Amino acid sequence: MDLDTRSSCGIQQKSTGKTSSETNSTQPIQNSSRAINLETRLMAFVRPAQTSPLFKLPQELLDNINLYLPRKDLSSLSKTCTILSNATLRSLYGVIVLEYPEIVWWNQYHSTVLDQVREIDRQVQALERTISESTVLAGMIKTIRIIRAKRFDNLDRLLPHTRNLTTLFYDMVVDQFTAFKPGSVDAQRLHNQLIPVQDTLTRLEITYDLDEVSTAFAHRWVFNNCSVSHLSKLRTLIIPHDILLGWDPTKAPKLVDALPRSLINMTFGEDTHESVWGPWRGSSFVPMLLEFIEGEQWKEGTPCLKTLHLALGAETPNVAKTFFKRVCKENGLECGEVSLSDDWWDQYITSIG
Repeated sequence: MDLDTRSSCGIQQKSTGKTSSETNSTQPIQNSSRAINLETRLMAFVRPAQTSPLFKLPQELLDNINLYLPRKDLSSLSKTCTILSNATLRSLYGVIVLEYPEIVWWNQYHSTVLDQVREIDRQVQALERTISESTVLAGMIKTIRIIRAKRFDNLDRLLPHTRNLTTLFYDMVVDQFTAFKPGSVDAQRLHNQLIPVQDTLTRLEITYDLDEVSTAFAHRWVFNNCSVSHLSKLRTLIIPHDILLGWDPTKAPKLVDALPRSLINMTFGEDTHESVWGPWRGSSFVPMLLEFIEGEQWKEGTPCLKTLHLALGAETPNVAKTFFKRVCKENGLECGEVSLSDDWWDQYITSIG
């Protein structure tokens, strides 16, 4: 600022004729005015976010929007604000999917495959730590899907913390000749793993896949049995019969005793046909079903049951399909189709003479 300018400012200041006390007395007013203006500007900045139409959407629509976002974007979105955080966390933790890579004899030692398996194991460990420390996040988990499980301890790690779980899909790989795969299934252990969610689980789907050379298995691949009668809220069950009832049909419990009273839909899954190499054949499987169905015996233990889906593949004779549908209908059940071994009907016919 040059001299003339400073002089001019001095003259103008003197020309006001105000004393220093009068000048000081106006400062609070000026400061207050600035504060009001600042608050107004801040509110103008904040208000659009609070009244955004996005936040007026029903929670169901926010959840549907999140379905189109990859998990990485959901994680970023959860850090923006409280409203979006709650919505995205439900999407992030509502459904947990752990999918192991497919391992066969020719790629079992490939570094990429090994890294993928280790990465899934790390994810399980990280998830276990997170939900064990946060009951809020643990309570958001409603569905767990484990595909091609290579370790049978994942349920031990997760289920004790997921007290609101309603759906579990558990797919296992059993192979006695390939690394990183269990050679058998302990069905009793599986029964015990389900205890923490016995009062919340409404849908349970258990499957297992045998190696393509399963005919050469050196020994049985299912030990004990996994009764689900303790799952008090279960509505839908999909399970191989040798896991539900055990390996040996002569030692198996009655089907009605292995099921919960709440069950509505029952399916013997596609794995059923794999067990043709075990002791469960048509001559054992069919009488077990008829004992459960005929005379409406099923009502004693499963009074809510409506549908019974059986493995009846394309190769199964039409007379077999008609037979089961007729028996189910006569005893108050709907019978659906899913694939049994090709020769089960011939075995059954032979067994009854």
